[in-house]
Amino acid sequence: MSVVQLKLLRILNLIAICIPIIIGLCSFINIDYLAGALISTICTGIIQIIVAVLYFAFNSKSKSILIYFFGLFLFVFLVLINFSDYSFWIPIILCLYLSYIIHIKKHHA
Repeated sequence: MSVVQLKLLRILNLIAICIPIIIGLCSFINIDYLAGALISTICTGIIQIIVAVLYFAFNSKSKSILIYFFGLFLFVFLVLINFSDYSFWIPIILCLYLSYIIHIKKHHA
């Protein structure tokens, strides 16, 4: 995986994370933005899955990305069986973990 490809994935990931945060901060001005922040969180998840798939396509030997996919499948499984006690934290952990993978791998490339 080239440095340019990792940089593009990192930028896409950063945009995906910043959009709900920025919209959420706007809710201090107008509370109606809070609903937009919640909806954009779903888009963040979708974008991060796309980033993870692209990362896996470029670097299929990475054990870190396989752990990410295991966490993703665990989250989907917990949602499907309606186990909501701890499933709320999994997307946050996955978001941070994917960002960590992309950031660390960028410096090792």
